[in-house]
Amino acid sequence: MESALLGEPDARQHANNLRLLAALPRGAGIERRERIVDYEIVELAALLREGNPQRLTAEQVLVEYWSRITRFNGPQETYGDNGKYNAFVRLEDFSTLLEQARLADQWLTTPDDQRGPAPPLCGIPFGIKDSFAIQGLESKNGTQAFSGNLALRDATCVARLRAQGALIIGHTICSELSTHTVGQFAGNAWDPIRTPGGSSQGSGVAPIARLCAAALGEETAGSIIIPAAANGASAIKPSLGLVSGAGVMPLRSGWDVVGPMARSIRDASLIVHNRRP
Repeated sequence: MESALLGEPDARQHANNLRLLAALPRGAGIERRERIVDYEIVELAALLREGNPQRLTAEQVLVEYWSRITRFNGPQETYGDNGKYNAFVRLEDFSTLLEQARLADQWLTTPDDQRGPAPPLCGIPFGIKDSFAIQGLESKNGTQAFSGNLALRDATCVARLRAQGALIIGHTICSELSTHTVGQFAGNAWDPIRTPGGSSQGSGVAPIARLCAAALGEETAGSIIIPAAANGASAIKPSLGLVSGAGVMPLRSGWDVVGPMARSIRDASLIVHNRRP
């Protein structure tokens, strides 16, 4: 079991998970929201656990986000205007995700699981930038020139999220070759005719448009902070080397960094999980 993005040793990570779980808000004290997709990750992490009066399941959370993707994302594999948000360019098979959500629910309801208590990100749906490897999916980095680039294994940061029980929904769209900071293909989360910022445009749009709870982006020169600012997302650009870039298509060595984009800074901080016990 590893830290959400940093990859800490098992014993240290176990202690860190216990500390973070203890810091989650009390389920009874969380304001009830009309839509599941409006809860922050820290709230979902509490509500997904037994003993809370508002208890949710990972399957419920997945279905609600998937329903919005179906309604508002538009056609996949469109590097251009698809008429809707176009935040996700490629999705995992829903039946696979549903099975993973049910496994997450089993972990969440088994306190004595041999892996320890389910981590805070267990059952949380994530989007991943199109330049990251997701096992079994093509990674095209915003261009059809990379068609057929099928990933045999996950990028390290994606694998670490999976180890936490997170649900990897699919690839969020990015600018061609991750080179445009204004964004080319997605619609802004607040108004689809406005610029979404780039290059990690889909990762900035998707959490705010309630298509996933959070997303990973990659920055060389503004590609995390610009789409976050354009869409009103909370993001963290980590220090160089803090989060592994293995399995991410490089743009400029010594500049590229991987970071989270979410709806609140406490969510983004939880994802990076960079404070060691």
